[in-house]
Amino acid sequence: MKGSGNKLAYHWAGLVAAIVIYAIPVALTTPLALPRAAWPVLAGSALCEVGYMVCITRAYTRGEMSLVYPMSRGSAPLWIAAGGLVMGVPLPWAGYLGVALLVMGIYVVSLPSWGNVHQPLRSLAQPGAGWALAAGICIAGYSSFDKVGVTLVPPAAYNLWTFIAMTVAALPAVWRLEGPSRVVATVRAERWRVVLGGLFVMGTYFLVLWALARAPASYVTAVRSFSILFGAVWAARVLHERFGTARAVGAALAVAGLVVIAVAG
Repeated sequence: MKGSGNKLAYHWAGLVAAIVIYAIPVALTTPLALPRAAWPVLAGSALCEVGYMVCITRAYTRGEMSLVYPMSRGSAPLWIAAGGLVMGVPLPWAGYLGVALLVMGIYVVSLPSWGNVHQPLRSLAQPGAGWALAAGICIAGYSSFDKVGVTLVPPAAYNLWTFIAMTVAALPAVWRLEGPSRVVATVRAERWRVVLGGLFVMGTYFLVLWALARAPASYVTAVRSFSILFGAVWAARVLHERFGTARAVGAALAVAGLVVIAVAG
């Protein structure tokens, strides 16, 4: 997505391509019926996904991938932990240690260099940082909904319905912010990237749902957290973004915090 000129149009077109490709094999192998209890869960997940689409595309437009990706992915468990505390579901001491490491990692990865370590507010006010944190809130929201959803509907069917719901729900935002002409132009100019990107996103999220149906969400989140390091390295090696020691240490701290949270259960 970071390398696309029209990021929101690219994201939405990729969802459409993935639905078209996955719909037939899923329909032939998995019951698609949705129980009544699944509808509000699906709607909540779709709304959070649309919020994520808008926030993450704005974050990538304004910030570098090596900043946006760790902050968005790494902050989601922080929001979940904060929500649990407010709702009277405290973490064990190891969980709070993990949250502390996570906060430190998000802070450090937002610094352009170690020389700016004494300017936390200015660092977190960099372009893209606020949108990345908002995307993290959306991730926490749809992850919580999806943990419930896979107990009601088989993961493959739930994955397909979720992508259909978010594609429909996102249409007004895409049409308003990008317009039909930009969507069509993006598909024509980047058709293979659109198809491959959509397949990758839908395929990998099916694996996440499959794992959520079989393991605690904390363990699944910890495994996904290793993509923070992969994303930071990709940004430096492929997109030629400035990486530096500060962001490397910050990404490692964020991963360490997520792993501690997972172990804490």
